[in-house]
Amino acid sequence: MQNSTMLDMAGILNKVSTLLGDSASLVTSTPVSLASSGSILTSNGTLLAANTIAIERIVQNLSTSPVYVKLGADASNTNFSFVLQAGSAQDDGKGGIWNGQFYTGIISASGSSPRLSVTEVTR
Repeated sequence: MQNSTMLDMAGILNKVSTLLGDSASLVTSTPVSLASSGSILTSNGTLLAANTIAIERIVQNLSTSPVYVKLGADASNTNFSFVLQAGSAQDDGKGGIWNGQFYTGIISASGSSPRLSVTEVTR
């Protein structure tokens, strides 16, 4: 028994190809492969080095004190881009989080007792 709601992908691609002509390769292009790396950092300084193939970077404060983050080098409590709020308890997941898509420059942080989860997704 054939399911009438099943999609006929070959038929759909054929119709798209007919409508788009030479632009049909946009529909059938090879997907981008992604890689991800993560770590816990517990000292002031560089969180992530510049990386031209980064497409997403995620930083979360896991400590009980605020952390000053700079999109650039040499973050401090007087030289920062934004502050990640403290959590209620260490590693409770309630600390501030920053999700930067397509920012490829250096990221640095400073705090009295930093503990940060840092993840980078690359192409």
